[in-house]
Amino acid sequence: MSSQSRRTALCVAVLTLVAILLRLHHLTRQSFIMDEGFSAFMGYTPSADFVDRLCRGELNMVLYYLLLRMWMHLGQSEFIIRLLSVIFAAVTVPVIYSLGKRLFDRRTALLACLLLAVHPFHLVLAQRARSYSLVILLVCLSSLFFLKMLATPTWTNWSIYAALSVAAIYSHFFAILVIFAQWLSLLLLTKPARPWKALISSAMPMILLLVPLGFFLLHQRGVGNLSWVPPLDKRQLGNLLSSLTLSKFRSLAYL
Repeated sequence: MSSQSRRTALCVAVLTLVAILLRLHHLTRQSFIMDEGFSAFMGYTPSADFVDRLCRGELNMVLYYLLLRMWMHLGQSEFIIRLLSVIFAAVTVPVIYSLGKRLFDRRTALLACLLLAVHPFHLVLAQRARSYSLVILLVCLSSLFFLKMLATPTWTNWSIYAALSVAAIYSHFFAILVIFAQWLSLLLLTKPARPWKALISSAMPMILLLVPLGFFLLHQRGVGNLSWVPPLDKRQLGNLLSSLTLSKFRSLAYL
């Protein structure tokens, strides 16, 4: 390993540690909100009741609930339950580095790690006993292997991409918007750069694995996991931009 590679690895490790420490700070200062309480309930409820609730309308975040059920064997305190989200958030930092380096260069990748490590909104999400930090991690991994599949369309890359994409969607339904954006980006590639065989090979298992989700959404008929989502308006867009880039003078740091 070259000296530059060692320095880079050290920088990523330090930024990951910073992300962990920031997210552990005052982790239990506030008690569970209602949604977090429901996550805890899904974590310790008996298996039969757990499956019944999934089938009756709680399939969203199912992957998180399954992981949480296993994680809660370590304990059921607020700290332990929220710690799972902190771990997902911390692991995202080196993933962001790999993604940024593949898309741009080493300097840009390190800057992206820094911005994610100190981003207040990501910190808030990482301190919630919900699937938000998990889905962010999975869509980043999915995007990374999407790029790897385009560059090297091997069986390993497209199968891992398909698995990560499906996992992201089952960790939160809205992840499908990121997967859609990935495939939409193919329109910007020249025709010879599109590995159609790998793309089709990855799409087929994804479609098959998402069939249960399709039946679930059809059965919901406008109620359940997505019924609370209000129509899109200017205020929502403003809140989104504020969440991503921070508000007022704090956004100058990102600019």
